[in-house]
Amino acid sequence: MLEIPQSIWDLVLLSHLHLGGNNFESIPASIKQLPKLKCLGLNDCKRLKYLPELPCLEDKDEDVLYENEETYLDFHNCINLDKDVCEKVTEDVFEKHLLQHKIVKLCIVGNEVPQRMRYKNQSGSSLSFTEQLPNLIGFSFCAVCDPKNCSGDEMNEISCEAQLIDKSGRRSKDFRFHWVSPRVADDLLYSEHVFLWNHRFDMEDSIVKASFQFYIHMGSYGTTYHEDSAFETIIKCGVQPIFRDYGSNLTQLQNGDKPLGNLKILNLGGPFELTRVTDLSIFPNLVVLRLSECSGLIEIPSSIGELKCLKKVFLSHCEKLQSIPQSICNLKSLTDLEISYCLNVNELPENIGDLELLETLDISGSGIKPLPSSFNQLQNLGELTCGKCEGLTLPPLTGLSRVKRIVLGGTGILEIPQSLLFLVSLRYLDLGENNFESIPASIRQLFKFSYLFLNDCKRLKFLEDKDEDEDEHEQDTYLEFQNSINLDKDVCEKLKEYVFEMHLLKKKVVKLCIFGDEVPQRMRYKNQIGSSLSFTLDQPNLIGFSFCAVCDPTNFLGDDMADITCEAQFIDKSGHSNKKFRFDWVTVKDVNLLCSEHVFLWNDSFDMEDGPVAASFQFFVDRVFIKAKYRKDRDYSAIIKCGVHPMFGDDCVGRDNKKRSRSQEDEDDELSFQRLKQDEEPSHTLDKSDSE
Repeated sequence: MLEIPQSIWDLVLLSHLHLGGNNFESIPASIKQLPKLKCLGLNDCKRLKYLPELPCLEDKDEDVLYENEETYLDFHNCINLDKDVCEKVTEDVFEKHLLQHKIVKLCIVGNEVPQRMRYKNQSGSSLSFTEQLPNLIGFSFCAVCDPKNCSGDEMNEISCEAQLIDKSGRRSKDFRFHWVSPRVADDLLYSEHVFLWNHRFDMEDSIVKASFQFYIHMGSYGTTYHEDSAFETIIKCGVQPIFRDYGSNLTQLQNGDKPLGNLKILNLGGPFELTRVTDLSIFPNLVVLRLSECSGLIEIPSSIGELKCLKKVFLSHCEKLQSIPQSICNLKSLTDLEISYCLNVNELPENIGDLELLETLDISGSGIKPLPSSFNQLQNLGELTCGKCEGLTLPPLTGLSRVKRIVLGGTGILEIPQSLLFLVSLRYLDLGENNFESIPASIRQLFKFSYLFLNDCKRLKFLEDKDEDEDEHEQDTYLEFQNSINLDKDVCEKLKEYVFEMHLLKKKVVKLCIFGDEVPQRMRYKNQIGSSLSFTLDQPNLIGFSFCAVCDPTNFLGDDMADITCEAQFIDKSGHSNKKFRFDWVTVKDVNLLCSEHVFLWNDSFDMEDGPVAASFQFFVDRVFIKAKYRKDRDYSAIIKCGVHPMFGDDCVGRDNKKRSRSQEDEDDELSFQRLKQDEEPSHTLDKSDSE
């Protein structure tokens, strides 16, 4: 692949992106449109030279779903990646470690430990140091690996073993800190690589001495698995202790004797008793200011307006904060402003529109109700989050030409603001938990979105008709009407049929979650009392399927996270059974909060080298047990009905052709049914071995 498809940048919920082994030379800046990206794999992209700013390395506060959520960046064997780019990514990851709030792991071509890492060994795999380490909460680790020194067949694990001694002279137990197991054969690494990772932990006593040994566990092919600690493969190493920035008795940030001119990141976030910051002008080059969760903070000084380099300000969960100073509007470089859950902040500065570079604004859960009239001047705003701002009133938003994501869930709005429907870049719109009863005829404008959420709109009853000629765009679309329990039954059926029709047209991926308990009427194969089915295939050129699962939450056992999944097994004309294919609906975050049965409808396409003649499908819910280290387990009983509709390359129109009438589609289905009626009946029984 020489270029990355533009449609990828519209997948704003995408968390894992693997593009390894391709031939592009650069990654476009559009990757910033993926705010949820946690895992980026670009290994073996040997022509790759340049990287933009990566969204997973940006400094922003976010609701972290899992306490130990991790970010992985894999650039191994990107041998032409610009040296300055490699060094910058390495320093950015190291900076994230210092900010304490996130686990980030990096593999990249290079042979240098980050310059700012406090303790280094430039010619070996071990180091030790003596230093008073109060309030130690973790370490940042770096290992430089030379594959030429690797004697085993397979690298299983890059590790650092630590011995810590407290001030009483007592030795701690041995700590072992791992990089993710890369399982990269040594002959697939073409040169030295840097592995950089961090780890957090709690120490009861202050540490005064520490020693570290880096090594690689080796495995060998063709033998019973064993480990052989390899020290010589690690040619350089480094360790950086990470501390809490300030003690719990901190109440004020005082002026120093001289300006701290080189400080770029000030992180006072955490459960400290900070009540005020007296003067911020002592940090003239500050880029990131983090005061989140300073529950005692009362005010922000007006001197914040003097920080001309400041780009990111995070003030979430400052529960006693009374206001945002007007001087913040002088920050011409500001790109990110978060003041979520500042309950006593009731308004934004009147001149907020002067922040001409502002890209992200989060006021969710705050006391803010009216947005100032100047808000419409934020021409670079890309993301606006106002969820749970009860009583929010919006000015016309027609000037926000670049906004891609808007969250208005739980604001209590009674109507959809008409100006939203004409924001040309908008792709993600969350209107859930609101009180409107209907959506106007201009709803057809809403179907241009990649993600439309109308969850828990319990008064919603009607959706007006949309034009037949709409939906000419090709972006993937997610439509969620979870718990919209008063939505008219005929409306639900019409939406299901509309989405199913989009599947048959094969124009794009469309995923729907909606209140209901029936598989679409026209879906060719159904099981009305179970979670599995099978059938024979009588046509060549199979290119994909439409899937339907009806989920009953009363049968679901688990915590709140789950994947609605279909696993498929195909048999070709020679009788050979292919590997299993897995087709997922997007993760459902609140299965236990579904108030009744819901229909999940989605489609997927794929290429099969040999045309299969038979197929079997097992639907299930992948339960996530959060308290058991996110162990997954399959739940079959939660799926009470299911359906599958095969799609063939020669029985529907392609992307660039005009869509056929519904009667033509029905004729094709009837012909296919007549050809199939001699086949054996679909099996609705779950194989016992699968259930075990």
